[in-house]
Amino acid sequence: MYLLRLFIFMLLTLGFTATAHAEEEDPFLGMYNLIDRPQKVFETEKVEVAELFLYTCPHCSHFESLLKEWQKKYANNNVAVFQVPAVFGENNIPLAKAFYVADTLKLLEKIHPLLFDAIQEKHQKLSTEVELQAFFVKLGVEAKAFTEAYNSFAVDSKVRQARVLTQAYGISSVPNVVVNGKYRLSPGQTETTEQLLKAADFLIAKELKLLAKPTDATSTK
Repeated sequence: MYLLRLFIFMLLTLGFTATAHAEEEDPFLGMYNLIDRPQKVFETEKVEVAELFLYTCPHCSHFESLLKEWQKKYANNNVAVFQVPAVFGENNIPLAKAFYVADTLKLLEKIHPLLFDAIQEKHQKLSTEVELQAFFVKLGVEAKAFTEAYNSFAVDSKVRQARVLTQAYGISSVPNVVVNGKYRLSPGQTETTEQLLKAADFLIAKELKLLAKPTDATSTK
């Protein structure tokens, strides 16, 4: 009986030690989720960081400025930061298309914040192709150019991919940040959005080390 108790005590001690060691190595443990099936999207030689958002989400609007400022640190790094409009259902498709239309017309930097402003601040209804076309036209885009892009195969494909990624990443709310298709971070798991971005920094650094390993191996040959 004594030996059994001693054995159980040793197992518990080892368990507590391992947990403490893991927390020391990863101070953000519990602030993110592992994605069941990792999804690599575009850049195989870079660490990808995707933010999934909705224009109709007030929290996404608030997070926008924080994200833009934060991503500047990775401008000249092996890190690709990009945004993906979340597509949960048919009602999300028009604004997802608007995002990719702006990107196709090389006007994303200009139109993206204006879409947030129109919906969140001015409470403008932008949920149909007709309403979105009028919005784009007011910003100097020709109606024909908008319609062609909106109904193009390229934009449709990107929206389909956004829908697939929304499901594959296990997204149920926004905003969410996904690091290298492996880790999902949500503001609900951290005390502040700033802490979320620090957790993302930690995971990015972790993935950059893994990315550098093949290069290190090659250099030692």
